[in-house]
Amino acid sequence: MIDYFRESKLKNTLTMPPWERRAFIAAISCLPRDEREAWYASQKYKRRDFLDEIIEKWAKKNHFE
Repeated sequence: MIDYFRESKLKNTLTMPPWERRAFIAAISCLPRDEREAWYASQKYKRRDFLDEIIEKWAKKNHFE
């Protein structure tokens, strides 16, 4: 599963349907700490809605292992 997110993390999440994007934001937390933090940092300036930001904050605190 981690391999899928490593390969997919370069996709433009803004082209995903909203709920798929939010699931991806949460699921990317399964990556090792340095990879997931770099990905979240790269998303900082992309135009996202309020719910995307809430899910990201939750995923940062409750990352999947």
